[in-house]
Amino acid sequence: MSTIGPWAKTPSRGGWAVNDPYFKLKPRGPTPADECCRCSQLSTIYLAHVLAENPIHCGECRGEVAPEKIGFDDHTTESIARWNTTFGAVYSLWLDSGAYEPWAESELRSRDSAINRDGLTVREALSRYVPTSYLWFWNGSRPTSCPSCGSGNLSEQGQGLLCPRCWVSV
Repeated sequence: MSTIGPWAKTPSRGGWAVNDPYFKLKPRGPTPADECCRCSQLSTIYLAHVLAENPIHCGECRGEVAPEKIGFDDHTTESIARWNTTFGAVYSLWLDSGAYEPWAESELRSRDSAINRDGLTVREALSRYVPTSYLWFWNGSRPTSCPSCGSGNLSEQGQGLLCPRCWVSV
């Protein structure tokens, strides 16, 4: 890998990118200002794939949270990026509404799927920095119990419900 000034060739982007530990979580283009977190302090965040590189959102304003605002380590960055890419691939198969749709929906809903186990692991890693919930995929009517642990003790949180036991949002 060659380095020229602050730029380094990055095979995952197939081009030149700033030597930035969070580059895998940065949008390819600028995120519109009205979609970014404007809060001065982060009280909670949530992890949710939204067809973009950065799956981290403010629990208060629901805006995208820049990774630098949290300042997590390289391992956490890699875990977030890997989960977001994998979730995005499965989610795209579900959106395609083709032959893979039933399988993809099953994976996105299942508490035993690798995609949700990995998402909960990433949620736990982010929680070392800021209290973090994991937005669980659901389609149709909102679940009335936690899809992860089965608890019926969900509390209202903004526009959704939160399981205080495992920090899963629906």
